Amino acid sequence: MSKTTFVVFHINLPGSRIDVVPHARGTRPDYVAMAALAFQSAALFHPGCRRLILTDETTAFPGLPDEVELVRRPIDAAKVMYERMRSQLALIRERGRDTNLLFIDADMLINGPVDSLFARDLDLGLTYREHESMPINGGLIAVPRHGHAVAAAFLSRVVDVMQTRYADSLGWYCDQRALIDTIGRERFARRPLDLIDVDGARVALFPCDTYNYTPGNHWRNILARSPRRRIIHFKGQRKRLMRPYWELHLEPLTGVRSSSTRLLRVLARSTAEFLVSNKRAD
Repeated sequence: MSKTTFVVFHINLPGSRIDVVPHARGTRPDYVAMAALAFQSAALFHPGCRRLILTDETTAFPGLPDEVELVRRPIDAAKVMYERMRSQLALIRERGRDTNLLFIDADMLINGPVDSLFARDLDLGLTYREHESMPINGGLIAVPRHGHAVAAAFLSRVVDVMQTRYADSLGWYCDQRALIDTIGRERFARRPLDLIDVDGARVALFPCDTYNYTPGNHWRNILARSPRRRIIHFKGQRKRLMRPYWELHLEPLTGVRSSSTRLLRVLARSTAEFLVSNKRAD
């Protein structure tokens, strides 16, 4: 198995609050710290993996570990999802021949081995969920080394769809809309298996429930670890749960002793959250 490169895209967006990002509230999370945690979790289950951030020409990454490579290119922040896909496509063309590539969001934790995302019978791996308009989640794209050329051709068509059909909405969600358009909604709905042929590209569809799992937005939802959830996605307000999950369940696997104080802290927050919700219900 070729060494895998885990890739995060991040740029600083204009504004001091996270209201520029859909479905998030409050002040901007520390994306550099989240990306560092994502990479730590990747190295836990894939020792020796490479770690890389795609970014613009100015975003700073204070405190980023030295082993994380930065790849910079000009980025139009107003077209963030379009630019992310273009940056991913460029990296596939430049390095896909030499390494498996796993593109993940900064707010994801690797919760187990993900080798099956790079099986020999696929050219590209995506994750799907129950969502009528956008069943493909753009936060995870797996490109096995042996399929990089076909994957690049497929994603090039996705970029073309973004340009032609969604030119007025290149900031958010255009990637997810273009992905399902390129696959074909009818082909997706009628697929007999989760490995489908899209104009010669073998596209594997993995369930989000396993490889892009979003936990409930409550402290109690991180009290237990479920190893079958190989990748956990702390979307939106769940970002506050990412570090506590790491400290409770994954950091002890590195040899750091689990602290009862950490568990008590999460239990206390979970109890307080439960009491507040009950009080509101009354």
